[in-house]
Amino acid sequence: MPLLRCCLLGGRVALPGVLAAMVWITASGQAGAAPHPTPPGPSRLPPPPAAKPAAEAVALPSTSPRGRLEPFGRWQPKLSRCERHLPTAAAAAAEPCLAVLVDQRGAGVFRVSWLDASSSQGVAQVLTFVGTLAPGAQPMACRQARCQLVQPFALVLSSVSQSAFDRRGLASALPSAWPATGQCQLERERIQCEARALSGEVWTAAARML
Repeated sequence: MPLLRCCLLGGRVALPGVLAAMVWITASGQAGAAPHPTPPGPSRLPPPPAAKPAAEAVALPSTSPRGRLEPFGRWQPKLSRCERHLPTAAAAAAEPCLAVLVDQRGAGVFRVSWLDASSSQGVAQVLTFVGTLAPGAQPMACRQARCQLVQPFALVLSSVSQSAFDRRGLASALPSAWPATGQCQLERERIQCEARALSGEVWTAAARML
């Protein structure tokens, strides 16, 4: 079976199938509960959030002559260091990660996804933090589904999930999701997230940019 391959395209990290179509995962149920069953048939990753037509988009104030800003999009920063800690791993062990995807769905809803660096088994393990903008924070500036950080901001987390996808972007197992509390701090130089489930498990992830 072909192995999951990573490549650098124009200084950006990409994983075939997985980065091109990242999953939106919404946590549900009680802490520690088994994930809800999904309908039969293959589960395939939807594409990143696409920009809406100008007539439908909720426009933010524009400061560029190239067009209005949009509330939907993705920021994929270039990383110099990335690691994450899962509750199932040893307390002192940190897993390296390959990429961080910050997806903005509307002006206040965010997903921060961390992809592991292991490709030996052809499966990408994804850790996703879901939250909303902290009061007073400013969202990212997005055009044509690509976003830039305007200023540092914090997210108030509501859930965390773990999932796995093969090189085609298909889910290789049902995702596990938990209601959680915590925060993500996003700055131009670093991103850091920490979430705690109601049952006590803790997930952390940190990255520094180039």
